[in-house]
Amino acid sequence: MLGATADQSEDCLTLNIWTKPQDGEKKKPVLVWVHGGGYTSGSSAVPWYNGQYLAGKEDLVVVTLNYRLSILGFPGNPVSPANLGLLDQRLALEWVRDNIAGFGGDPERITLFGQSAGGGSVDHYSYAWKSDPIVQAFILMSGTAAGFGLPSKRTAGDNWFNTTAACGCGNATDDPDRVYECMRAKPAVDIVTNITRVTVTDPITGLPFSPTVDEKYVFSNYIGRKPIAAPVMIGNTDLETGLFRLLQPTYPAVIWPLINDIAFDCPAAMRAAQSVLDGNPTWRYRWFGDFPNLALSTSPKSGSWHASDVRLSAPFLYSSSVSRLILIS
Repeated sequence: MLGATADQSEDCLTLNIWTKPQDGEKKKPVLVWVHGGGYTSGSSAVPWYNGQYLAGKEDLVVVTLNYRLSILGFPGNPVSPANLGLLDQRLALEWVRDNIAGFGGDPERITLFGQSAGGGSVDHYSYAWKSDPIVQAFILMSGTAAGFGLPSKRTAGDNWFNTTAACGCGNATDDPDRVYECMRAKPAVDIVTNITRVTVTDPITGLPFSPTVDEKYVFSNYIGRKPIAAPVMIGNTDLETGLFRLLQPTYPAVIWPLINDIAFDCPAAMRAAQSVLDGNPTWRYRWFGDFPNLALSTSPKSGSWHASDVRLSAPFLYSSSVSRLILIS
């Protein structure tokens, strides 16, 4: 449901492009999708993310990208960059900027959008690349930069060395360069298997490897910080935790409305308010879709659960509101 339903590989830095034949000389708006999956799973090859319908219906160029995940994308390694997965996304956008005209796309009209961790990635991008944004508009679905909790370098380092020790590559008392070289020689599947031995440090998200504060691409304080000056659409489902409470049935019922507020509702509202304060065109939405054929549970009711908007509304299938934002950017 949240993880990848496609083949995974360490050789993952690819993207997919959909478009229909160009009519005339006018270049098309470009929509670039960042998938979710808690920064630990997912793929642009998941069938939900097939862009052919959106590209055909709205006459857009649709791009979906991959990026490194979990310890490979956000390692906590003290001798390498902390946020490789976010840098992968930037690299993909640079490629799109330089090459999308060959597919009929307009490099001056690129909208970046994503859901869950993809939405968080989009938000991180909107703060990190103000001097050279490439992107002209943003859509954040059920994810913001600060909504999932941000591990410090120290916490990320602890998780890294817990995993390196489990892999037999040493710990924090050993030469970090040697530890790194040992880990590079390990098959990715062995590393990922040993992550299960890492103590989860975030009580809400439980993500030991995710975007980490480095004050360059991920910041310790987003309150009052100005993002790229661009139109933004921000939203979430009405009952994001309708999914998570089924995954954690032993948690008390009282906690789920709080998590809904802390991880989704409030961060989205604050991000929208910041955008308005900065004078950017801003749209705030809330998804209430609750349909019997998509219900995960009737007792308790799953409601409009996290990712149900992607599963049904699938911006890839039909989304006039998304198109309006793209076309005005």
